[in-house]
Parts: sequence; C-alpha cells; structure tokens
Amino acid sequence: MRTKLHLDTLTVTGKNLDENLKEYIIINPRANKEIISTLDSPVHAEGGIAVLRGSLAPDGSVVKQTAVSKKMLRHSGPARVFNSEEQAMQP
Repeated sequence: MRTKLHLDTLTVTGKNLDENLKEYIIINPRANKEIISTLDSPVHAEGGIAVLRGSLAPDGSVVKQTAVSKKMLRHSGPARVFNSEEQAMQP
C-alpha cells in the first residue's frame, strides 16, 4: 500500500509540512529532484530498509540499504557474528 505525505500536518516550526517543503525547495532548488522523490520515481523500489533473515538472523534483522554497498546485501559462506557495533570494532 502506498501512502502520501499529509501536507497539512503541523510541524515543530509552527508551519505545516507543505509550507516547510515549499520554503525548502525555494532555498534549495535542486532538492525537488535530488532529495524529495515522487511515488512514480522512488529512490529505492523496495524501500529504504531491508529485513534480513536466515541462519545468522533467525529472529530477523534490519539494515538501512543506503548505508551499505549493494554487494553486502547478499552473502554466502562463513561469517563473523558480533553482538554489537562496538564488539565488531575491537581488534
């Protein structure tokens, strides 16, 4: 199901979303095509996040697709598993 922005929603600026977007596009003319996408031309066909499932994530896991290389979205073979980002960064 596709949903649209509710442009009459009040924001923390005291203006509604429509007013904020119009003001942003005036300040940043390239934003309309480069940042704000239409339903007909989305940035990602399947959304901004991917749900991972399998032997390494039996309960499931979520990854922000734009934060990783497309090569990293599929893996086969041995893997090192960590319980946290901090643990993974330790030597």
